[in-house]
Amino acid sequence: MAGFYVSNEPDYDNLDTPERADALRRCLHGIYEVMKRESGLPVLVSPFFSKSLPPTELAAWWDAYLDRPMFDILAMQDGVGCFPRRDLHAEEIPPYYAALAPVYARHGITFWNNVETFASPWPTPGPLERIDRQYEAGKPYTERAITWEYGHFLGRQQVGEERYEAFKAWNLAGDAR
Repeated sequence: MAGFYVSNEPDYDNLDTPERADALRRCLHGIYEVMKRESGLPVLVSPFFSKSLPPTELAAWWDAYLDRPMFDILAMQDGVGCFPRRDLHAEEIPPYYAALAPVYARHGITFWNNVETFASPWPTPGPLERIDRQYEAGKPYTERAITWEYGHFLGRQQVGEERYEAFKAWNLAGDAR
């Protein structure tokens, strides 16, 4: 085992009162303390964001929120798969990630990109060209990219051999990018 994933997703839009934000902060800190004490392994969370705040204000929110250890790795869901609900496009990721990366680094948190590989209407696989743009958009600011919902939107049994092979070829070509 390499670490733990905690499914709670801290985000500005849902932590809209100081009481809600503090309740989740206390919960995540408590979980983190136990996991670190018992195993020493890293703890990962994967929150999301929207354009409800501009990049610098979202970064300031995170800076204030991170007042105690709660996780070691933050894999930000890029939000592109939730279009039109979150109204995010791959080209809009860099300003947000550029603002967030130094905040997470200052708090000792490793920053990953969690590429949403689906499209609306749910459950539709996202086009590989868009997924490539999402990956490239986060690459300069994050240490690693992971994908959300590989099994539903990229797995051979779910999307068929042709789509699976196309993703596999794209993924294996990643070292050349």
